[in-house]
Amino acid sequence: MTHNIFREPEPGFVAHTAGSSLLVRNGGIRDWVAYTTGETYPASAKLVEATKKWGASEARDETAWSLANDTSQTMFEAIADDPARAQRFANVMTDMTSTEGYNIRHLVHGFAWDQLQAGSLVVDVGGSTGHASKAILQQARDLKFLVQDRPEIVAQGNDLLSQEDDEHMRGAISFEVHDFFTVQAPRHAAVYLMRFILHDHPDPQAIQILRSIVPALESGSRLVVMDGILPEPNTLLKTEERTIRIMDCEMMTTFNSRERELSDWRALFSAADSRLQLHNAVKPPGSVNSVMEVVFEG
Repeated sequence: MTHNIFREPEPGFVAHTAGSSLLVRNGGIRDWVAYTTGETYPASAKLVEATKKWGASEARDETAWSLANDTSQTMFEAIADDPARAQRFANVMTDMTSTEGYNIRHLVHGFAWDQLQAGSLVVDVGGSTGHASKAILQQARDLKFLVQDRPEIVAQGNDLLSQEDDEHMRGAISFEVHDFFTVQAPRHAAVYLMRFILHDHPDPQAIQILRSIVPALESGSRLVVMDGILPEPNTLLKTEERTIRIMDCEMMTTFNSRERELSDWRALFSAADSRLQLHNAVKPPGSVNSVMEVVFEG
């Protein structure tokens, strides 16, 4: 009540405010709060303990989240075993795209999708239920999309796609079960899209993900990577810098990962394959993240 989430209209009574009533009326907000209180906060409380125990570990099973959940599984492995938890996470990722800093329009306008050749295939790696592909398709109607993710997420994505009123969308988007740590099959795709993927993984795993795509690339193929680029100190408004640095802390507590500076991104692509060259990095106005265009110069 001190933060005006609830109110006390009279002694002994607690009532909703417009803010707290969103927990009842808005499923996306409810899932977001449940994810934060159930996953993020308990992990944050274990960060000091994890650091004392494992130091600067990059192991996927030596995280603050691992301690909080008393498991050797990663968060993604754990939620895959719990359909309700997996759906909650997918809902949070979808709902995030409605916020200003993470709005999906920043991806749509951060790359010239409509300049790709008609019929070009975009592989949406780890694309959840396809919300990014659907948004891009609204601007670039001539493209085809293949959304890849875990089996339970693919099932949810297919179900949502079948409910779409847009017949063209149902024909332009398909789903495929794929583990992005395994090698991609060559399919002459023009773009491999990775949105909020690599920041979830420390460098060794991020390099493995990138290397798994390389065998499928042709000269001129692109990776479009949308993720945070840590700013130089005092170059952003504090309100903007706060958001990306909070995400940096969350990546550390949950995955032993981090948000990267531009030089870190260049080094990451080069470590995966010297033919992966960062050609452009655009931070759309109002966006927390940047859109990076990486070209395979094979």
